[in-house]
Amino acid sequence: MAKFHALMEDATADAIMDRIIHASRVIEFTGESMRKLKAHDELNQDEEGG
Repeated sequence: MAKFHALMEDATADAIMDRIIHASRVIEFTGESMRKLKAHDELNQDEEGG
């Protein structure tokens, strides 16, 4: 966010962020991360010689 504010005046950056955040929705995921599961699988394949 600091880099975003560095590109333009604070008031302009705040207005843009307000519009983005106002129209956004929060999505919460449960369970293990797919990246974490994939990394775990790849690690196991490397150890098994696959």
